[in-house]
Amino acid sequence: MTPAFDTGGWRKIQRLADSEDPSMGPARYHLYVIEVEALVPTMRYLFYVGYTGKSPEIRFADHQAAGAKAWKHFRKGNARAVRIRHDLMEGLPTFRTLRSAKKAEGSLARIISTHMGPAYSDQVKSRKKGAPQKSTRAIGTN
Repeated sequence: MTPAFDTGGWRKIQRLADSEDPSMGPARYHLYVIEVEALVPTMRYLFYVGYTGKSPEIRFADHQAAGAKAWKHFRKGNARAVRIRHDLMEGLPTFRTLRSAKKAEGSLARIISTHMGPAYSDQVKSRKKGAPQKSTRAIGTN
C-alpha cells in the first residue's frame, strides 16, 4: 500500500482482506473516501468513508445527487460531496465479505480522523447526543 500518510492502521486493513477465505468468492466490496464540504456551521466532518459493492465512482454519484441512498447529511443539505479522495484510497484491498468491508471501513475512518481530520463512518461509534465530549479530538479517533 502507498497511502498519503504512513500508519500501522493500513496493515490492519490489509490483514482483514488477507484473512478472508477464498471460498467466499471474488473480492467485490470497495472502500471509498469522499471529501465533505460543510454547508452549515454544525457540520464537523471533513470526510465520509463508506464501502460499496459498486464502483466508488457510482457511489460518489449517488452521494452527489443527495438521493435516498446518500449519506443523511448530503440528503438534508448539511454538506456536499466534493470529490473522491483517491489519494486516501490508493492501495486499499477489496473484500470478499460484507463483515470484513465494514470492519475495514471503521478502521479507515479512524485512521483518517487521526491523521487528516474528522471522518464519518457508520462503523465508528460516536458519543451519545447530549453527552459531554471528553476531549477536543475528532469523533472516531483513538
